[in-house]
Amino acid sequence: MAKLENYQNLTKTHKDILDNGFCYKKDVQVNLYANIIGKLPGKLSIWHLEKDPFKKVSAFSRLSYQYDDLTFKNQLNTFLNHKFICEFAPSDNQNVKLRAELNSNLRESYFNRNSLILDCNYPNFNGSLSITNNCILKLTSVIGSKFGIGFDAAYDALKPHFPIYNGALWWKNDSFNVVVKHQSMNQDIYELGTVYVYGFTELNKTKIACEMKKEPNKDPELRFALMRNLTKNSSAKFRLAGNEVAGSLKVKVNPHLTVITSANLRNMPLLSPENTEFGVKLKLNF
Repeated sequence: MAKLENYQNLTKTHKDILDNGFCYKKDVQVNLYANIIGKLPGKLSIWHLEKDPFKKVSAFSRLSYQYDDLTFKNQLNTFLNHKFICEFAPSDNQNVKLRAELNSNLRESYFNRNSLILDCNYPNFNGSLSITNNCILKLTSVIGSKFGIGFDAAYDALKPHFPIYNGALWWKNDSFNVVVKHQSMNQDIYELGTVYVYGFTELNKTKIACEMKKEPNKDPELRFALMRNLTKNSSAKFRLAGNEVAGSLKVKVNPHLTVITSANLRNMPLLSPENTEFGVKLKLNF
């Protein structure tokens, strides 16, 4: 039996179609994946932001190394945000994993956001328990088979109160996937936050995803997206969100190069250069 997704990935299928490949907010983005030596895979992302005059070029790098039951990961970006992760996944028990995360900014001389996390993953249960250096206890869980619930809560032992109180209902089978999520917005008082409703299905080899977002005292916001494989090595996407229309074309040129082009038209039906955005993403895999 397949294991459950964790709480964050309950809507991964929907968001992959709604968000991935629409790279028009970055004029140029380059992702490089490489196995440097042995079990040392690396990732380097570089992108150019035309609309931000102060951060036109940004980069993100990630390296990981695996030794027996241990995995080490190191991440760094051009804003000098640094994360070091150590994971222990015992080979005799694939259902549990223990990891430590150390976060800092290299302008500082110490790790200021650290956490110890225990993950458990079984056929009808996926949970995570973590504690941070500032006494925040966080618990996430997904329970069920084809229908179930999920929650994501954090408890501040210093105050004390719950700054995060999120929940979800989900229903999934071979033909559709529906998720309803509540996201808390106010960390100081308990009140209704933002409600999201996600839907996914596949008709005639076309994948369809939609999202409804409802914030308190605001009108609902809707997004709708389609994805279809054109050939074995190419696919196209179309997205409608309010008065914006976006398209994306992904082509795998060869095993080492994938090219993604994307465009977005705002304030439809008014067409002008000011209302048009374009982006190109290159994925290099060696």
